[in-house]
Amino acid sequence: MRLIAYLPLKNLSNTTKTVLVLVGVILISGLTIPQAYLRYIEKREFRPPFEKALTKNIQILDDLRGATSLSEYQGHIWLAYCTSSQEENANVLLHQKVAKLRAKFPDETIKTAIFVVDATIEQKDTLSAYRQSFSEFLTEDDYVIAANVRVLQKYLKNEFRFALLPYEKDGLWLYDHDLIILDRMPVKESGVGAVLAHLRGHLNFTKAIELDQQAIKENKPNAPFEEQLNKILVDSIQYFIDNPDEEDPLLSGEQ
Repeated sequence: MRLIAYLPLKNLSNTTKTVLVLVGVILISGLTIPQAYLRYIEKREFRPPFEKALTKNIQILDDLRGATSLSEYQGHIWLAYCTSSQEENANVLLHQKVAKLRAKFPDETIKTAIFVVDATIEQKDTLSAYRQSFSEFLTEDDYVIAANVRVLQKYLKNEFRFALLPYEKDGLWLYDHDLIILDRMPVKESGVGAVLAHLRGHLNFTKAIELDQQAIKENKPNAPFEEQLNKILVDSIQYFIDNPDEEDPLLSGEQ
């Protein structure tokens, strides 16, 4: 077979032979380079991305501590997400996720900023009632929060980069269901321009569950998206514990 394949090539010009060799190299590369890249992705060190530095502070009302500010979180690993005081529309899923996450890291303080989008700074009773409704999940490290509506909406969009600003439709409040992951920025300075934390990721478990269920319904092979996001969340917290003083590589000159 080798001889049969070789005979026609004897009569080809050197230019044609060169072209054929190049085509062969391209075809082989097209198969091997993606596989090599995937192997690299799987083996490379996990590091949550630096999305932005959180430098702006806002005043908030917390149901347990009263009037305070987001600087309360400085020096801690923390998470942030939106919810609603309407029990049927509350983001119970994320309360459960955070409760399970804390159980995996019993020696680490993980704080959460839970923004109740339909509450105002005059409605501490609303915040207290919300905590009571979900007392099985919430701890003193969960801050059930209200703030000035306009200030909060601007902050959620510009600082936390939520894609959907909270709004009311047909009596229900709609809001972004992302879980925001923030690292433990050491307290080095205070005042205007101080970095409270670095935004290190957005996870949407609600969407992941929808995609998983849709794949099952359509009898399609699927990657378990919820499982993947669970792993990213746990791995991120572990990374912050192992690297408490990490700086943004773009600011420090690292590649």
